Amino acid sequence: MTATRDAEIIRRRATNELKRRISEEPRRKTQLVRETAEYFGVSPATVWRWLTSDPSPRGRPRGSKLIVFDDRMKGLLYQSGNNVAEFLRRAVAAGLFAEARPSLATIRRAVARDVPRVERVLARYGDRGVRDHALVYLPMNTLYRAHAYMMDHCQLPWYVIAPWPMRGLIQPWFTAVIDACTRVIVGFVISVHPNSTTIALALAAAICADGRGRFHGIPENVLIDNGSDFLSKHIEEAMMTIGTVITPHIGYHPNVKGIVERVNWTVQLRMQGFPGFADGPKTVDKKRQFTQEDGWVAYSDVYGAMATLIDAYHEDEHTSLSCSPAEAWDRDPTPLVTIDSPEKTALLLMKSGSLTIQKDGIHLAGRTYASEETICRKGDRVTVRYWPHDQRKVYVFDNAGKVFIGVASNTSEMTSDEKVAIWQSRQEQLRAANREVRRAKRAARPTFEPTTEAGKDPEVVYVRPGRRDRKLPRVDSSASVRALAFPGVDESFSVEG
Repeated sequence: MTATRDAEIIRRRATNELKRRISEEPRRKTQLVRETAEYFGVSPATVWRWLTSDPSPRGRPRGSKLIVFDDRMKGLLYQSGNNVAEFLRRAVAAGLFAEARPSLATIRRAVARDVPRVERVLARYGDRGVRDHALVYLPMNTLYRAHAYMMDHCQLPWYVIAPWPMRGLIQPWFTAVIDACTRVIVGFVISVHPNSTTIALALAAAICADGRGRFHGIPENVLIDNGSDFLSKHIEEAMMTIGTVITPHIGYHPNVKGIVERVNWTVQLRMQGFPGFADGPKTVDKKRQFTQEDGWVAYSDVYGAMATLIDAYHEDEHTSLSCSPAEAWDRDPTPLVTIDSPEKTALLLMKSGSLTIQKDGIHLAGRTYASEETICRKGDRVTVRYWPHDQRKVYVFDNAGKVFIGVASNTSEMTSDEKVAIWQSRQEQLRAANREVRRAKRAARPTFEPTTEAGKDPEVVYVRPGRRDRKLPRVDSSASVRALAFPGVDESFSVEG
């Protein structure tokens, strides 16, 4: 009965709209009838019958009333939190149903017909509730391991002793790199305050075979959070260097990256029982059950405890995989691309910048850097790679960032012997440059022919390459000179004095 009534209501609406358009454009009456018939999938004769039939046909249920929700009614419905009874009370008080008060069933049918579900859910549950009750999320298609990695920050519910010089207790941050296909945590780092360097170091642990774990490989895609540290220039250049596509998630929609959120939740559940765990059960006075007498864990021990926890997670069976994450990783025959040297990984993921060498060295973040390789390069444009958390040394490349020049150290931390060595190297490089300039000048020195005619410029007849380049042997001309100076002298005649 409800489906028939709704179809009849739709037909009457279409008929009234068609009559209105025919009254405005009587010459297009036949065309309008044909368009309406095509829209509803009926014959034109049926539409002509709608126009001539009674708008209130038999069979309509008694007591039913057609209610069309306009913007004012929707506003009252949203203010009532999608509560039909509250909406009816406010609508009657506002005088919207002065003639006859409709029933709650009539209003519910009108709401279901005229108000989209997403708007009703939004009015009742808010922004967070609409994600669970109205939105549809498509599953992520990850075909093989290292196809897509997912990254996110998570503050651990764990109070530990802060590292020096900080005081008190802190909750460390956990930055993980998770393989979306096998659910393996390929790399992670622990930090006090996460930033772009934290992300780069987590990626370094994920792609470098440095012996810290058996899961590693360069991914094809990296799905990141929408935070400013993930969208920084540092991470963008690092991803371009290793040939990985970076894809940010939709902001404020954690459901889109449900895999990494679920893994973080699993890790937090496994932390129960750690001394200082913050999300455990509370006492009657709503205080945590851990006390200082239980013993606090130092910040330096957090990484080891999390590594042990993650190793156990890899060996336990995963519900969606029907096996453990480690087994899913080992069964996948997809070849992996890795880097065997931590130094190479660091150079790929370090933060970079293009700078000009000044008269006292390379200026970076209020510090000055110099080395034997850069001591005679004032004015050159170079590319500098460095870790923002450790700027004692920087790696210097050419302007294109491809040719490695050397490692520059902070001049304020250099010893006297190191500065003397750099000065000596500068003098040696200067002397070598002078020798090269003189040699080049001698090699390009022109030789002119003698002038034998008036009004004619001499021509360059020979460019002398220089004695050192030719390396020609000297000819002893002493005998020829004596023969010319003393002609007719018999040198074989002995002269006795």
